[in-house]
Amino acid sequence: MLEAVVLRSYDIDSIDNRDPDAVDRLVRLVERTLQPYHRAEVSGLGRIPAGRALYVGNHNSFIYTPDTWLFGAAAYRARGIDAVPYGLAHEVALGMPIIKQLLSPLGAVRASHAAAERLLAADKKVLVYPGGDLDAMRPHR
Repeated sequence: MLEAVVLRSYDIDSIDNRDPDAVDRLVRLVERTLQPYHRAEVSGLGRIPAGRALYVGNHNSFIYTPDTWLFGAAAYRARGIDAVPYGLAHEVALGMPIIKQLLSPLGAVRASHAAAERLLAADKKVLVYPGGDLDAMRPHR
């Protein structure tokens, strides 16, 4: 099983890599681990619109991004798979072999204006952190 995941090839520009079963497995993992650890509360989920939407945030912690995982899990539980955003991810992260195989089935796509436009045209939700790698790698202090 792990071998099949690690060896699977993904086009990091494709918006068709998402696997709903992978999203469901991640949500269950987040609910068992990150949510209790961070004592996370997400509000405003009732305001998520139907159809396309752009979620904008800021973060640090490189690929850990607990805010991403916690928000995605809460959106999934409250509104279903259609509320879970496709993430515009840095090419460096998606270029790492195991990271690519883990993020691509969750809906990660190489960050670009073209990818965002394709996703929005397909009535998908898009998550972007406009600070990019500078925000992701900033010191915690």
